[in-house]
Amino acid sequence: MTNRTRQSTEGGYALIMTALLLIPLLAFAAIGVDVGVWYLQAQKNQRTADAAALAGVVWLPNESKARAAAFEAMEKNGLEPGIDSTVSVDRLSTGSLRVSVATKSDLSFSRILMSEFAITRASVAEYNPPVAVGSPANQLGDPTVWLAVSGYCSVRENGDLRSARWMAAYPGGAYPPRPCSGSSNPTYDSGGYLFAVDIPTHPGGPVNIEVFDAAYNPAATSDLEFRPPSTFNTTYELYAPGGSPFDLTTHPIAQTRTAYGKDTFWLDTWRSVLTINDPQPGLHFIRVRATGGGVDSFGSNGFAIRAATGGSFTTCTSLTDPDCIKVSAVGDLPLYASLSNGSSTFYLAEVEPSNAGKKLIINLFDVGEGADLIEVLDPNGNPAQFTWETDCAVGNALARGCSGSGTTLDVSGADNQIYADTLGTSRFNDREVTLTVDLPNDYAARYAGDWWQIRYTFGADITDRTTWSVTVVGDPVRLAG
Repeated sequence: MTNRTRQSTEGGYALIMTALLLIPLLAFAAIGVDVGVWYLQAQKNQRTADAAALAGVVWLPNESKARAAAFEAMEKNGLEPGIDSTVSVDRLSTGSLRVSVATKSDLSFSRILMSEFAITRASVAEYNPPVAVGSPANQLGDPTVWLAVSGYCSVRENGDLRSARWMAAYPGGAYPPRPCSGSSNPTYDSGGYLFAVDIPTHPGGPVNIEVFDAAYNPAATSDLEFRPPSTFNTTYELYAPGGSPFDLTTHPIAQTRTAYGKDTFWLDTWRSVLTINDPQPGLHFIRVRATGGGVDSFGSNGFAIRAATGGSFTTCTSLTDPDCIKVSAVGDLPLYASLSNGSSTFYLAEVEPSNAGKKLIINLFDVGEGADLIEVLDPNGNPAQFTWETDCAVGNALARGCSGSGTTLDVSGADNQIYADTLGTSRFNDREVTLTVDLPNDYAARYAGDWWQIRYTFGADITDRTTWSVTVVGDPVRLAG
């Protein structure tokens, strides 16, 4: 064979091989272009699933609201559920939501090699509901420790951080206080205090909210009169279910009942005040606030709240009965304690294992008058280590220091007062003291339960009007998968 013939044959072979190899090369190039598009679409689907899960989870256990919020978040991120995407929204638990987003692949160059397929991404969001403060039972408040709300003209120094309008109102440190005047209380909140009725399962009928001594009356065993004559009303508002636990403006007020001051109908007895007619599982909120009374609205109304089902009240606790309705405070817990010589232990707050590694913040206002020391007990009943501090920059510093650490808070005796024109002399009179507890990373393994407690130790009979609050530092809404 001549060289010319050989070259012609080899040229034909190279042409054939090039043609054969060109097909997979073009295919790989086509797929390479589309893979980049698929990657971007997968990122978009993941962002959309994350946003939808976070938006929807805060509405649980109301699944319809959670689904609607998730779909709205998807549309804001440029996806139309049911049109250009397939979506599933599933409740995994009371506070956990899974959102899955699937969209058809965009086949530009690789259409010749494959049919359409779905790009699917999913996200799981969780949230911790507001910290339950005060009780694991279906009653909050009793003859030892009452709930309490003060009238507008009351003085903050008497122990009500939110409802008392005035402070530093005892001229020259003498009783009685000025008639509805003084320095303005910067922590005043006309909304009063918020409570939650946590219904774990459908009770099969209405839930009656009963209140003991619902109206302020100086003749009541649970009420205090700081400047006679005094009177004010107490208003109870029930929010409708279905809104977000993080935004009460999403809950319309379903019922309102006012217990008028000195009305003996309420005196020293339990009365039905509100009714949850459609008791869906989840949190139902009640706001209690002082109203009316004018310049005579001094004093503090002590009361108790309980949830009754089936036409009568039966005591239960969620510690032993998972179907027990739980009545607790949300955020602030206003108290009037009447304690006998010795020590007393009270439920403080329910802290779930999902808060492992975070910080438990306990704020105690005007606390421990007449007591010796206070301890925080972990769910196993052991004194917890904490740091504490009080703000001495706004007034006189405490002679015994404004911060510290340990397992006990010394509340004994007298100390410098934060403001002039105060009546009390106890160490934390009219002061907020903040305790910080580091929650262990192995929370679930270390503790047998979720409820923390607080223990008073004292050497005489005491009465202490105080306000507690408990929060956990950390984002309550988070992605979990």
